[in-house]
Amino acid sequence: MNSLKQYYLALIVFLIPWQAQWIIFEQKVGEGVSEYLRIGLFAVDVLMLAAVLWCRPSWPLHDDHGRWVSLILLGYLLVVSFFAGNLLVAFWKIGTVVLIVLFALIVWRNDDHRLLVSALITSAVLQSLFGLWQVLRVYVPASTFLGMSEQTALRLGASVVETTSGRWLRAYGTFSHPNILGGFLSITLLFIIDRYFAVYENFQRWWDKYGAGGKNLWSDIAVKKTALDIALVLASFVVVLAGLVATFSRSAMIALLAGFIVYWAMKYHANRIRATVLGVKLAAITFAVLFVWQMFLPELWQVRITSNSRLEQRSVSERVQGYNEAWNIFKAYPLLGTGLQNYTIALAKLNPGELSYIYQPVHNVFLLLFIELGIVGTAVVLFIFKKRLKQFFHYLFNEAPPLAIAMLTLFIVIGLLDHYLWSLHGGLLIAMTISGVVFMHKS
Repeated sequence: MNSLKQYYLALIVFLIPWQAQWIIFEQKVGEGVSEYLRIGLFAVDVLMLAAVLWCRPSWPLHDDHGRWVSLILLGYLLVVSFFAGNLLVAFWKIGTVVLIVLFALIVWRNDDHRLLVSALITSAVLQSLFGLWQVLRVYVPASTFLGMSEQTALRLGASVVETTSGRWLRAYGTFSHPNILGGFLSITLLFIIDRYFAVYENFQRWWDKYGAGGKNLWSDIAVKKTALDIALVLASFVVVLAGLVATFSRSAMIALLAGFIVYWAMKYHANRIRATVLGVKLAAITFAVLFVWQMFLPELWQVRITSNSRLEQRSVSERVQGYNEAWNIFKAYPLLGTGLQNYTIALAKLNPGELSYIYQPVHNVFLLLFIELGIVGTAVVLFIFKKRLKQFFHYLFNEAPPLAIAMLTLFIVIGLLDHYLWSLHGGLLIAMTISGVVFMHKS
């Protein structure tokens, strides 16, 4: 792949948070329009389509098995969509998934891993700064170009933290919800941590080869470059971590902690001294960021952790209620499921008359997928891809680097605690594209 194509892919990765879209169709659910049933062409979709036509993704297999099973699955999903509550929404979801998967395949086959990660980190730094500005201003401005709707602390449906002193708006960035920004930043932080370890590992290899002797190391170009890399990585870590804290996303914080523990444990197994030293440094920086945050806004995270406020208790009860609703929907659509992206339609039929933002998918990606596919659809997916699943697990247990295992852990935790990795365009784009970046190299 030539350099121009690589920079174009990096541009798309950088623009993952760009939510500008042309709304083609909106369906009313309850007392308003549901964002989960909106059909829209995102600006980044146009860029991805151009990338697919320009770069033409090659199938990552040595035979046609994967191509055929994918076509069979696609055919099945198209057929069962005729039984969904909204055929058009189901078809659009299928088309969106196909486009993003094709783009992820291009990313997977790309040669310049460092360029894509740098684009991702740069995007996350800008999103973090924008999110911090939103929290301090307690305001999210509307922007058609960026795809943002106006949010204030007093607006109905806005994501806020409620304390004794008032309501504080959570950081959105340019995403449609703070949890999506939190997931995006937590993913990026794992890449930053991996790059931090890589800088020291690369320097150790250089030192073993060239470092001995009486020369002045500080005058060496390699030493200066290493020092600059460390400074940039740590600066990015501080900014993105501060942005993550500003989202007040518990699921993102828990997922990042789980991913980091897995990553650090694997690095510790490889080199105990280096992993301990670097882990202590990152922990110290993390506590410093949290300490500064606690000094200026002491109540906010305390409320999120203890869940004592009215809104926090309501959030927890709604998530629990969501599982009860999921069970009722499954009983109503056990075999063929609700159809892709049709969960909220089924929910509205069971509980009519509510406001549109009340109708949300269950906060569990795996359960949501199972209910939308049904027993038959889930069985078809598992049967068709059983060979690829075996290959994937073999790769995980025998060849996968620490970053891949840690990122998979992070995705699983987010998937167990939220739904946006499947239900919303931004989340799906993050999941597929980042998977392509993570698994593009096996070492």
